Amino acid sequence: FQQVSKPDFVDAFRVKGLGYGGDVFYQPQFIDPDTAVKWYNDLLDLDTYQPMLKMYGKTFPQSRSIAAYSTTPGAKLKYSGSEIEMHHPFPPILESMRQLLQDQLGVNFNHVMLNRYDDGSVYIGRHSDNLNNLVIASVSLGAERTFILSPRLPAKNGREEDEETMAALQDRENVKWTLENGSLVVMQGRTQEFWKHEIPKQASVKTGRISLTFRQLV
Repeated sequence: FQQVSKPDFVDAFRVKGLGYGGDVFYQPQFIDPDTAVKWYNDLLDLDTYQPMLKMYGKTFPQSRSIAAYSTTPGAKLKYSGSEIEMHHPFPPILESMRQLLQDQLGVNFNHVMLNRYDDGSVYIGRHSDNLNNLVIASVSLGAERTFILSPRLPAKNGREEDEETMAALQDRENVKWTLENGSLVVMQGRTQEFWKHEIPKQASVKTGRISLTFRQLV
């Protein structure tokens, strides 16, 4: 799998100020507004479910409902200790989006996770993704939501570059912005090592959002 290296995308949409370990891009109008609204409404027809989470000895449904797809039959993915229901192939609308991403980024994706946020009470907590995911591309459709990046201090491994980076991250503040309808966030490189991300609750948001997160399952 390749990382995003197209100069026109990298130069235009890089999120500034993250420093070493933060390789993040944001394109506000990746999809035009009319298409974004149509795709949001069409995606509401896809079957979703709420995975069960295990935490502190208890099992409960997560707030978001999801649907997962892979281009490879038999692909497996675990989330919070439980195996996710994986479907094959991509529905036509998601295949169109995958091709659009690949044309824009020059990166191949073989998996997508659809997350439904029915209103501002639905959220995803602060976390980092699997380090094996070299490139993560997330498309937002529907209601605008806040996206927050917060510094993460990984375990020390003795490398000088990591010592310097962790020292710098200790003095960093969170970085946040609003994800617009039709926007694209890309995280790659060592972002998951040095940064966490989240979509917090927002009581003022009364309408729904769908995120489509494309990954490279390895």
